[in-house]
Amino acid sequence: MPSHIKITHQGKAPGRFLTSQLLKSAEGNKEEMGQIFTLVEIVGPDPQFPQIGLTILNTLKREYYRTTSTSDPQNLESALKKVNEVLASIAQNGETNWIGNLNVVFCLLIGREAHIATTGQVKIWLARNNTLTPLANPSPIASHLHPLKTFSTITSGQLTKGDKVIIASSEIMTNFSPQNLKEFFANNIRDGASDLTQSLRKLRQLNVNVWAIDLEEGIYETFYLDAPSETPLTQAVSYTKKYFIPLAKKFSSGAQGYFRSGVKTARTSILPKSQEFLRHASDKSKTFGAEVAPKFQKTADYAKKFLSQRMKKPVNHEDETAMKNANIIGRSIYTINDYRKMHPQGLKKFIYLSTTYVRKTIYFLDNQLGYLKNWFLKKRKQPIATIAGILFLIVILIVSISIQKNRQSARRVEAEQRNQLTEATKKLEDGKSALIFNDKENATILMDDAIKTATSLLETNIKTDAQAIIDSASIEVDKLTQSTRIKEIKPFATNSTSKVFFTYKGNCYTFSPNGAIEKISILDGVAQNASQMPNDVGAVISLAKKSDDQLYLLTDKSKVFLFQIQTNALSEMKNADGDFKPSVDISVFGNNLYLLSAQNKQIWKYQPTDATNFGSPSPFAQSSLASALADSKAMAIDGAIYVLTKDKVAKIIKGTKTDFSLKGLPKAFADLQSAKNIYTSENTPSIFLLDATRPRVIEFDKEGKYLHQYLFPSAIKNPSWFQIDYIGRKVWALSDGSVWELDL
Repeated sequence: MPSHIKITHQGKAPGRFLTSQLLKSAEGNKEEMGQIFTLVEIVGPDPQFPQIGLTILNTLKREYYRTTSTSDPQNLESALKKVNEVLASIAQNGETNWIGNLNVVFCLLIGREAHIATTGQVKIWLARNNTLTPLANPSPIASHLHPLKTFSTITSGQLTKGDKVIIASSEIMTNFSPQNLKEFFANNIRDGASDLTQSLRKLRQLNVNVWAIDLEEGIYETFYLDAPSETPLTQAVSYTKKYFIPLAKKFSSGAQGYFRSGVKTARTSILPKSQEFLRHASDKSKTFGAEVAPKFQKTADYAKKFLSQRMKKPVNHEDETAMKNANIIGRSIYTINDYRKMHPQGLKKFIYLSTTYVRKTIYFLDNQLGYLKNWFLKKRKQPIATIAGILFLIVILIVSISIQKNRQSARRVEAEQRNQLTEATKKLEDGKSALIFNDKENATILMDDAIKTATSLLETNIKTDAQAIIDSASIEVDKLTQSTRIKEIKPFATNSTSKVFFTYKGNCYTFSPNGAIEKISILDGVAQNASQMPNDVGAVISLAKKSDDQLYLLTDKSKVFLFQIQTNALSEMKNADGDFKPSVDISVFGNNLYLLSAQNKQIWKYQPTDATNFGSPSPFAQSSLASALADSKAMAIDGAIYVLTKDKVAKIIKGTKTDFSLKGLPKAFADLQSAKNIYTSENTPSIFLLDATRPRVIEFDKEGKYLHQYLFPSAIKNPSWFQIDYIGRKVWALSDGSVWELDL
């Protein structure tokens, strides 16, 4: 890759969109297609300009590196045509402010071949033999020029040793002439770029980007106009990275041979001689130790005795006698201070206390080390001490390895998280680019993918950046898909074992598997027992409203009860056949009771004979519906019966399946694989589905056309039951034992 220095900015350029990027193929087998040095400038404050500029770059990169022709100019020409088509599409969608304000240069370098395409007022020169030659003439775009002709020519040529290519945005000519630029880059491009950056900073000219490209030098660096000027320390660090470290690497590669030779000599010559010397020295040391050790021990004992005598605290015998007498007489009520005794103060006091603590420490260590020495010298204790020492070292080694592995693992995880964040950011930008082309479907998919990726990072150290992506993408996705994201809210009931619930006048009724019916206040969550189901009747798995304050309860043992909310009374329903048919859901229409039986692949209709009894069941669905009813989960009735499977809804009228289907669901949200419940009524103009695939409530009209979706907050992960108040625009949802009240 040729050497290149870039002068750019970290933030936004004032009054324009301006960027300089180096485009390369992400695939290793396409390196021979070269690199594209780009500079894109769109003058003006239009907020759509960044998306247009990035779209130009993404299109060029995608189209150039996926072409298959062996002709590089032809590949570049095909990519430029696609860029023109994209710009035309943008203009057709009403975005035309960029026309007349676009300045772009694409410089494709493949070895020493250069292929250049430009538009607008961008500058590009060739520095050769102390001469600066322009490689493209300014070509301003008139406002009436068709976007398909934005890029119309390609300039090609060969570069030679010592050539430099200088690319700059149009504003560079405000304060610098070509002669000035030639002087800046006459020698080392790194030094020239550094000097030019300093000059631009002094002039406060931040709306400039510059590329300096040299085929010969191994330098890759970026200077930022809006970054602080380099201090001597940062310059030293920079020079160390760019010059000293490469030189050190070159030196080390040459020194490796000498090192190997030295190791070989040490192994074959020095090491054997050293071993022989050590064996001889070991024999001598044994003799020496036998002769010298007793003398050394005698000297050490004498030194210890001498030090202990000198460091003993002097004993005042008069004081001892006085203390004895005091003990005989009794404790004195007076405290007598001898004025003749000088108490140390300040520095002397510090020295006195320090020497006292040092003396005590020496006494302590002498006693402890003597104990350890005596213990260790006992032959029967030596193996134990050796094993303990080895075990201690092993533990230290294991702990060190574990800490190192944890650190490496943490670094890998952090790198993966950063890659995910980059991927989410790219999808968000690609989605915004698709919006410019009015490709709403693809834009929705891309931005929804960005939300999913960023959501997985909310429990990491980069959660702030991830949340920013989610917020930005959510705004666009919600507009495109008629979605509402319900804000986080605490549940009013928790730790419930009930599979269903019902709300009535500010209270929520739950039904535990042990038969307990609880009444929970939605306002403050206070619970109290309301009633108790009989023993051995099973757990309540579904319910249906007979009237505002009366519920039919269906159990998993095919029992049906009528629950009077006002009086908390329970009555068991009977039918002419004994037990009711095994069913998964219950519903009421008119005075008739309907049971949905996946086991029997049928909908059973029961007509009442009196307040607590029903006649024999009659099949409602035709036999042709058996396959559709085999996977049924729930149903709702408004005159027609809507039967829910895991991803479809069948509409049945007079026992016959109609031509009904759910349609219009946004493609990014079309994964309806785990629908849990369905609701509608004769007074409700919509059909509502509870979906656990991505926790939400989806609203359709009575013809199956998608209207809206309400995405649950992240705390609701596995919704299993819900209740809708269409007029009050509320939904209550049960998920993992907790119940929420949410606004639609």
